[in-house]
This record gives sequence, structure tokens and C-alpha cells, in this order.
Amino acid sequence: MRKRVTIVILIFLGFLGGLQAQEKRSLSLVDSETYSLYLAKDWDGVIRVGTEALNKGIDFYY
Repeated sequence: MRKRVTIVILIFLGFLGGLQAQEKRSLSLVDSETYSLYLAKDWDGVIRVGTEALNKGIDFYY
């Protein structure tokens, strides 16, 4: 019984770790995405991605 509980807990923790990893956005990814939107003159997209990045604490100066 104890072994089963341990396995279930480990699976649950692994699942939570996977969810967190999907939410992370790197500075280089945000930079690349906003630059691509800028070149396409998609200003609404630039604002949307930039706002999402700022809300996640990603900020840089150009």
C-alpha cells in the first residue's frame, strides 16, 4: 500500500512539473516572436505578446 501511494505521489509531482515547464517563456523567444510580428506589421500582436511577457516578468530595453 505504501509503495502505491509513493508511486502516485511521484506521478502527480511529475505531472505538475510538466505543467509549469510549458508556461515558461524565455527572453529570446519573446524577442524573436515580437520581432517577427514587428516585421509583419502586426501591431496588435506585438502589443499582445509584449503585454503577456511583461505580466510574466520578462522585460528588456532596446
